[in-house]
Amino acid sequence: MCFNLFHLGDTCLKFVYSFRYLGHIISNDQHDDNDIAREIRNLFVRTNILKKNFYKCSMAVKRVLFRSHCMCFYNIGLWCNFTVRSLSKFKSCYHRCVKAFFGYDRYASVTGMLFDVGLPSFDTIMLNSKCSFCVQCEATDNLLVRHFISFGL
Repeated sequence: MCFNLFHLGDTCLKFVYSFRYLGHIISNDQHDDNDIAREIRNLFVRTNILKKNFYKCSMAVKRVLFRSHCMCFYNIGLWCNFTVRSLSKFKSCYHRCVKAFFGYDRYASVTGMLFDVGLPSFDTIMLNSKCSFCVQCEATDNLLVRHFISFGL
């Protein structure tokens, strides 16, 4: 599809497939798969940095480090249009990072590991993020947000 060019003053505005806004990748197809892939890369990077620098720390210290540096998924409550494959990759990434950082065997039970370490499951993180986002939207005084909520968007 071909569109007329938009101009802002003397500058010609380009059409792009995706762009980053406040750290969140927004695609023109309105899918969140690119943002999920970005979050997967970030989780692996942060976990590897922690693993390299804090491998001798106690379990309690590692738990605090992992929660504060690797579980900062601030924008996942916005995800609503993604493939099952992308989300399962992110879930697998979370499990692999927990196992790697806390020194569990690759074939260790995920449920047992999360219980031992004291971390929430991936599904709990996703549900809490969605609920937190909805509560914040409903509690806002912003008229634009209130308008969208009244239409169920």
